[in-house]
Amino acid sequence: MLALVCAFGTSPTLALAQSNDVSQDQPTFLGTLVLRGEKVGRTVDEVPPSVLVITGEEAAKPQNSDIDDVIDAVPNVLANEGFKPPAIRGIDGLGGDRAAITAGSQTRIPILIDDVPLPSGEASAISLTTLWDVETVEVARGPQPTSTGRNAFGGAIRVYTRDPIFKQEAAFRALTFNSNGGYSTAFMVNTPVVENQLAFRFTGEYSNSDSYILNAPNPVPAGFDPNEEKRLRLRGKVLYEPEGIDDLSLVFSVDYTDFQNPTEGFFNGNIENLSITPPFFLSNSYEDVEQIIYSARLTYDFSDQVALVARVSHLDNDLEFVGTGEVFSPFPGFSITGNSTFFDKDLTEVEAYLQFSDIGILRNGVFGVIYSREEEEGGGSLGVPFSVDGAIENIGIYGEAEVSADSLIEGLTFVAGARYEFDDRRRASQLPPGTPQGAASFSEEEFLPKLGVRYDVNEKTSVGYTYSRGFRGGGLDVDLGSFLQGLPVSSAVFGPETIDQHEIFLKSSLLDGRLNIGTSAFFYRWDDAQLPGAQLYPLGGPALGNVPEAEGYGLEIEVDYQATPSWTFSGGLGLLETEITQVTPFQSGLLGLSLPRAPDTTASLGVLYAPGNGFEAGVTARYTAATSSALGQPRLGDYTVVDLSMGYTFDTPGGSNIRVDAFVENVFDERYQTFEEAVFIPGFQNLRKAGRPRTIGAGVTVNF
Repeated sequence: MLALVCAFGTSPTLALAQSNDVSQDQPTFLGTLVLRGEKVGRTVDEVPPSVLVITGEEAAKPQNSDIDDVIDAVPNVLANEGFKPPAIRGIDGLGGDRAAITAGSQTRIPILIDDVPLPSGEASAISLTTLWDVETVEVARGPQPTSTGRNAFGGAIRVYTRDPIFKQEAAFRALTFNSNGGYSTAFMVNTPVVENQLAFRFTGEYSNSDSYILNAPNPVPAGFDPNEEKRLRLRGKVLYEPEGIDDLSLVFSVDYTDFQNPTEGFFNGNIENLSITPPFFLSNSYEDVEQIIYSARLTYDFSDQVALVARVSHLDNDLEFVGTGEVFSPFPGFSITGNSTFFDKDLTEVEAYLQFSDIGILRNGVFGVIYSREEEEGGGSLGVPFSVDGAIENIGIYGEAEVSADSLIEGLTFVAGARYEFDDRRRASQLPPGTPQGAASFSEEEFLPKLGVRYDVNEKTSVGYTYSRGFRGGGLDVDLGSFLQGLPVSSAVFGPETIDQHEIFLKSSLLDGRLNIGTSAFFYRWDDAQLPGAQLYPLGGPALGNVPEAEGYGLEIEVDYQATPSWTFSGGLGLLETEITQVTPFQSGLLGLSLPRAPDTTASLGVLYAPGNGFEAGVTARYTAATSSALGQPRLGDYTVVDLSMGYTFDTPGGSNIRVDAFVENVFDERYQTFEEAVFIPGFQNLRKAGRPRTIGAGVTVNF
């Protein structure tokens, strides 16, 4: 149960979470777990409640098909919104309403796998990463200038997979669910190759099902099923700890993913039918995303107080929209057959940082530098050939320190950090290829401070304050839809944006650790906010532009109560108010509007029964208040989703561990929209997306 783990993670003392291996009678203590994504060496006890940690055992449960399922009960987090990445505290993670390569911007809330940021925009379908063989998931709300850095404007989601270990182990899982015979399988094998020196870990996952949206193009294409969803992920890791150098560790990994599926969640009929009725432009879109990541990480402990971490990685992401052959006619005399386009991204990063701990009054600290270069290319034919391309080069120098002030007041700690960032980017579009239609380049420097103070009242209660600043560069928004109106393609330039956030927090553990409370109150001012619809293309139609100022403030409360050894109750509440407070004369109609994807209330309530004999059962309810999905669009209705799960774990005489799971997502089959936007192109209907209907599944996991 997500709410359970999140609430435990906010405890200032030893945090608790039920292990997936419930044959153990005792819970797992998480309070001393070091959050890798923080880089400073903080434990769960030492971070504000706005930073949550979710164990791999909890995240990998079969009811969590992807990362959205794991985080969608976190207060003030909006997930499971189709292809869009999560929104946090009213900050839309996507930052645009189309592929990032055409909008010229990167996601504001990066999703990172082992510190490698995944692509944004349309390619973020790949970010719906599965969670098999994961160590932890860290959800950080608010700007993360030092720990995550580039584009961590509104927060970050950091996933860490398990490294090889020097012992033999293996696992296998089989899962089936009610999506026309949908199924998935997963395996893990870990083996030492050279005792205490070389180990290898290999994992794989494959799933096959049908989309919950009925996509019926006319004609039905030959060679593939336009409703089939297929996911393949393979990951290999090698750990090398050379003999004679006890403090050196090297990890090499290769991560390959291939996702094939229709555009997630789109429908244009009645929401009860969840179908696409041809002719509809997006009904001839079938996504094929292939990605491979190569990475290497070196860790060397100079002493108990100083360590070096160095990382190099390369990501190659290729997204193709496969045309189904259906004919779409936006206006008389013009038609499109299929929707054949591609967007390719290559990202190379090199990072090194030193970690410090327990040096005089310095409790924890980090100093590092990172270089990244991303190249992008897109093109194809939407009735007319086109091409777009761009490149981003970024250098970041960052540092952060926690300094003890016990000499002034016992339990007082000051936090200070900063990031200097140099960002250089360019964008260009051509339609048809060889005919430039828009180009822009940007070189920007930014200083991003972070300040804070924490006071440990006693071993069970702490209070604190943090200030942090976020930055995202400007770009070029390319209007690839203009030719669908019989017009030449056009583009619009927008500038960089910054955000300043203030947060106060309280964490307390009562009743001998059985009652844990985490509370955060925050306020942010968002300057030059990049919002779709804030300006117009030269030939008309809404474009991504800058709104001079917007503000947001809110409250998050997370509570966990272990009433008895068998019964645990958990809940979360997020309150949020946002407003556009300054506009240009052209934007007068936007003044006073709430931000899109910013519901004023999100809440969750969960109950877990785990008597300690291997059986557990839980129910979780999630509520999301009404919000709009795009600037100036109608507000969608509120919705409540209830999920059930149960599992039983037992040991076999041969030493294996077997777990049997069953679950029901969206028990009452709530039909709810997560997105609706009017389209200003003749022949298009409003774009709508819907959440998943009722899903029933069962699975078996064996650990050898």
